[in-house]
Formats: sequence, C-alpha cells, structure tokens
Amino acid sequence: MALPVLGMVALLASTAWWQALLAVLIVELSGLGVPALSKLLAATASPEARTRSFTWLYTVAPQSALLVGPALSGLLADGFGYPVVFVVAAICFGTGVVLLIPLVRASPDGADGSDGSVPVVAGSSEPAISSVAATADPDGSDGTIRVALRQPGVRFVLLLHVLVPLLPYTGFVLLANFLVEERGVTVGTVGLLGSVSAGAALVVGLVLGRSRRLRDPFTGLAICLGCGALALGLVWLGGPMVVLVAAVVLRGVLSPVFALLAVAVAQVTPPHLRGRVFGVAETGAGVGDIAAPFAAGSLYQSNPALPLLAGVGTTIPLAAWVALSRSRFRAGLEVVKGE
Repeated sequence: MALPVLGMVALLASTAWWQALLAVLIVELSGLGVPALSKLLAATASPEARTRSFTWLYTVAPQSALLVGPALSGLLADGFGYPVVFVVAAICFGTGVVLLIPLVRASPDGADGSDGSVPVVAGSSEPAISSVAATADPDGSDGTIRVALRQPGVRFVLLLHVLVPLLPYTGFVLLANFLVEERGVTVGTVGLLGSVSAGAALVVGLVLGRSRRLRDPFTGLAICLGCGALALGLVWLGGPMVVLVAAVVLRGVLSPVFALLAVAVAQVTPPHLRGRVFGVAETGAGVGDIAAPFAAGSLYQSNPALPLLAGVGTTIPLAAWVALSRSRFRAGLEVVKGE
C-alpha cells in the first residue's frame, strides 16, 4: 500500500512519458504482496468456499470502490485537471496504509503455515492440509517449482496468467482514449461508464461467490472471457449510448477473471507448492500487464480500432480453449480434489 503512494507522487511530478511509466511501475510493485495473500487465502478457505473467498477479496471489494472511483476521477479531471486526481489517489492509498498498520501488528506469525504450523480451514476445526503434505512431496522430494511444472494443469494455469492480461486487455487498455478521440465521449462520461462497469463486476462477483454451478473457476473464466470479447466487438461496432453501456457492462463481467485465476491456481496446485506457484503466476500476469499497453499502443498508432479487433480475434479462441481444456486436463485440474 505504501508503494502506490510513492507512485502517485511520482506521477504528479513526471513531465515525460518515461517518468510516468516509472511511476506506474512503482504502483505495480505493490502486487508483490499478492502471492502471499493468495497462499494464505487458499490455505484457510475450504475448497467449497474458495471461489467465494477469492471473488469477494479480489473482485467484490475492489469493484465496490470502483463504483465511485472512475466517476469521481472523471469529474475531477474535467473540472480541475489530472494532477488533482493523483493527489486524491495518494491520499486514499495513504489512508489504506494507516488502516493496515494495526492489522500487521496484530497478525500472528505462521498464519499461512510457513513456520511449520498447519493452517485451519475457515469455519472448521480441521486442518486445511496435512502437516506432511505441507512440507514435502509424497515421494519425499522438496517442493520446488519444477515439481509443480510436471503437472499439465499447473502449466496450463500459469500460461493463462500471461494470456488473460495480454489478449483481451490489449483491446481494453486504450479504451478510454478510443471513446474520447473516436466516439466523442467526454472524460466525465468515460468515468461514469467506468462506474457502470464496476457495478456489473460487483454483481458478477457476488453471483460467482454464491452459485454452485459456477464454483468451477474454468467455467467462470470461459464465460467472463467470452463476455469481454463481446464487449470489445460492441465498442468497435459503435452506435447509440445504450450500445456503449451494454459494452461496459460486459466489460465488467470480465473483471472477475483474476480472482478466478487465483482459484484455479489453488485448485490445480498441491498445498505445499502454492506459495511458489502463486509467485510465478503473478510474474506471468505482470508480463501480460506490461506487454498489453505496448501492443495496444503500436496498433492504435496504425489504426485506433485495431486494438479492439485484436482483442476480439484473440479472446474468442482463448475462451473456447479454456472451456475445452476443462475436460481435456481433467486429471491435472483436479490434482488437489481430495484435500
């Protein structure tokens, strides 16, 4: 939480694109804490409650804030300029740091089992994993990432962590620019549309957390990716405002993919390897996050509609692949079914 504060200050002081890029990278470094948080959540939530836990933490909670954030940012940018947006964001992140300090002091060591203790499943007196499985492979070998990569399900999910941030988000990363420059939408309206998208993501996150039929993360991933591709297609086609609203609602349906990817990691990875696999997964997602803006920028310079078309053309096959691979990799994707 402290790094985004520094990043916002750096954005405020930047006078060149490369300075702004460095500031954004500082903000992105805050994601280094995500693997530890995901590992803890996977260990303490039961397999049946895992989708709900991850979607509430990684989708419902942030999207609740985004109901207000984009609209407020758009209004501030329209009325006072972008520097004011960075100042307000820095204050919000700083407030988060202050609120976290008491929690950090109060949290016991070894809550995730890293000290040799055995985590307990939330709402149960039973251990989440056995003490033997928490420290070594069944064959007695150390838990390394090479052991995890022997399983096709793990390789599949790690590849998704690169492709999901890269392919659909190549179309979305410059969506605001496209709407303002090509569709004549004001910055304030773009912010309001962002809030509409966040509302849709919030509803979808709640549905995913409660629906037994959508408990399997791969089913949810396929649906969310398909909706993302449809959203890009609607923006490209254009039309009245109602079409644009429908597109941003479908864009919101895409948002839970990252929570579902985290659930997928927990599902396919043995408990004692999750910390390492979550770390590699976040690294892969970072690669996709970095590559998508560069790809979108290059395409946008040639034709502003090209990022949208590229997103549609790559996300539809990706959604189909995820849907079909659920049965193809069934054994690998259920490696920890008996935990």
